[in-house]
Amino acid sequence: MEDATFVLDQIEALAGNDPDHRFTGRMDMENVGMFGHSFGGATSVQMLMTDSRIKAAINLDGGLFGQLRIPADGVKKPLLMMSADDTLTGTENMTDKDIASVRKGGRGKSAKCTSAY
Repeated sequence: MEDATFVLDQIEALAGNDPDHRFTGRMDMENVGMFGHSFGGATSVQMLMTDSRIKAAINLDGGLFGQLRIPADGVKKPLLMMSADDTLTGTENMTDKDIASVRKGGRGKSAKCTSAY
């Protein structure tokens, strides 16, 4: 997450005062979303939960990892998670309740889709 925070800090600085004036005043830093695939998707979820600048996230097939998990009462921000069935079979670090909440959203066998606030 430190890399993602660094990049967001740099974008925010450029939006405020770009020496070449290519970005200053041209980016809406009040409505920043983040998305990623695999590790990047999981990072997007963690950034959504820890960085108030991230207002929405999409996680494409990223198994959640580390100490930070989606709380039982949700993230309170727009979040879309899409995972292949095989991705979920290797998520031994997730609780059964977390896995069940992700699986509820899909219909097909090849992919599952869940959105949460």
